[in-house]
Formats: sequence, structure tokens, C-alpha cells
Amino acid sequence: MALFIASAFADGLDTANDPNVVLWLDFEDEEPKDLSPKQTMLSSVTEGTVVEGIIGNAWLFEEGTRLSILGQSMVIPFKETTVSVWVLNSSDTGILYEEGGGTNGHCIQLSGGLLHYCARDAGLATCIQADFPVNDDEWHFVATVFNNGAIELYIDGEMVADEDNVTGIGSHANETGIGHVGIPTVGVSCTTNAGQWTGVMDRLVVTRRVATAQEIKEEFQDSGGTSVNANDKATITWGDIKITYR
Repeated sequence: MALFIASAFADGLDTANDPNVVLWLDFEDEEPKDLSPKQTMLSSVTEGTVVEGIIGNAWLFEEGTRLSILGQSMVIPFKETTVSVWVLNSSDTGILYEEGGGTNGHCIQLSGGLLHYCARDAGLATCIQADFPVNDDEWHFVATVFNNGAIELYIDGEMVADEDNVTGIGSHANETGIGHVGIPTVGVSCTTNAGQWTGVMDRLVVTRRVATAQEIKEEFQDSGGTSVNANDKATITWGDIKITYR
């Protein structure tokens, strides 16, 4: 494996302390906290149920489970960012991660079984999408990349969609939402507000740099995934989930 110094995705490093990381949620207990150097305060938390995850514990997001982060924490415009998250038995519709709003920002959401990644600048949204396996009793790794005017979408370590000639993501002061949009009355950076997401979520990381395709593949493999072949993926059924908190 190639070694990437101070990489948010390099194997064997104390990655939560990487200076490029702006949000790191492990969902290890019922009081989530940002483990990144920013130690961003969560402005609103509707608790999920702590269950067994693919990396330690995870959260079961049910109807009403959501986290919000004050918009001022993510307000600075950027040219590079990578978001990654593990999910199990995802609903076919709902917001995984939404940062910004109807003017500037970016968003990962499901709609009718399609996984969307949208970047929005000055009210103009550019989106890419791909079919996503939902409610199949298997862990899946989602990663998105914004790279100086290009966007990429990865599922289980493989790029499934990309788009060039995307405008930048400008300053955005709206709340960040996880599992649901932060404030339902404001615009979202996706083209529509998909609303509540349900399923199991583990290790959500946001970093202000571009992860390479190889790093994303290695993160998928090192954290429990082995292949994009459904017969080889890390599998866990609802019956295997052990609830540790309520």
C-alpha cells in the first residue's frame, strides 16, 4: 500500500487528528462528538440507537434521528473536499449529509433508490447519481469528492459517476444536517429535500482535501469491505445487530 503522509484515509495513522479533517463522527456512544482537530460542536442532536457497526459501534437512524451543526462551523468556501460514510440497510430516500443551502453548498442524499451528490454555487446545482443497494443487509461505503470544479461519487471503493466543469462551492452559512436537513424551512444544496434518512450509519468523515481513487478503495477494503462483488462484501444482518444503548 502506498503511504500518504497526514492523509485522512491512510492506513495506520492517527487519522482523526489530521489537520485537513473538519468533521469526524464515529457514533461510538449515545453522545456523539466531533473527533477532528476542529472539535465542532453539534448544535442539535436527536439521538439514534447505538448498535454494532463495521468499525466499533454505529447509530441506528430511525424516524426523527438527526444531527445538526451550526452553519458558521462550515462557512469557509473551499476548492477541495471529501466526504465518506458507511451505511447499512439504507432507506431508498433521505439525506445522508447536507452542508450549505439553496445558494451554496453540497449534499449527499438518496431519492427513489438513487444516490445523488450535488454541488451548488450561486443557486446553480450540478448533480451526479447512481443506483444504490438499499435494505440488502450489507454494509456499503459511500464517498464523494469535490476537486477544483469536478465532482466524483464512489460506492464500495469504485467510482460510479463523475462530472467536470462544476463551479466552486462558495461561502455557506446554513446549518449542516446529517440524517436530515439541519433546518427544514431553509433551502438545501440538493435539488430537492429528500428529508429523513433511516438505516445504520458508521464513521462519517469530512476533510478539506481530495482523496484519490486508490485511497478510497483502500479505505473501503481496510475498514471491512473486500470487493464490489456482492458475494464478497462485509455482510451483517439485522438479526446480527447488537443494541448496546437505548
